[in-house]
Amino acid sequence: MKSAMKSLALTLLLAVSAQPRPAPEAAWREFTSNEGGFTVSLPGEPQARTVVTYTRSGPLYTNTVSSNDDDLNNFSVSWTSYEDDRLARRPVEKLFDRVREGLLKATGGRLLSDSPVNLDGHPGRAFAYETPDGDVHKFRVYVVSDKFYQVSTQTKAAANAPSAGERFLASFKLRAGRKVL
Repeated sequence: MKSAMKSLALTLLLAVSAQPRPAPEAAWREFTSNEGGFTVSLPGEPQARTVVTYTRSGPLYTNTVSSNDDDLNNFSVSWTSYEDDRLARRPVEKLFDRVREGLLKATGGRLLSDSPVNLDGHPGRAFAYETPDGDVHKFRVYVVSDKFYQVSTQTKAAANAPSAGERFLASFKLRAGRKVL
């Protein structure tokens, strides 16, 4: 009987230790952009890129820093700096509406939420939508002096996706010295 119990205990121990272990979570680290004037926590190694859009008023440079976690959720911060007063002249609510509507139209998304927010006194908008493939996109957009920020997550249906997305969005902070409009 003792021998059977020892065998059963050994078998259970081996069965438990043989279970696949989850892959280690990508390490989150703080990223600081001196040019963008912010800090944010990102999983893994962030990738940076710049896209140039040519307008009647001259080129606009949109910088993006992004990374993915082990579940292929995407986390990104984009910012566009305006060298003239174009951004200050625009009604920010209309700008936020246009961004939201453009994203919904481009992705075929269904709006889940939309509300005004602010970041250290700067106007912003938080909205979320779901795409036909089930991904959930959460955006926070802000106008800060001469910069337009888009802080966003694209999460899959994984169990940790909502908490990872909220962690990322909550970590976005302006660096000291940003002027309030």
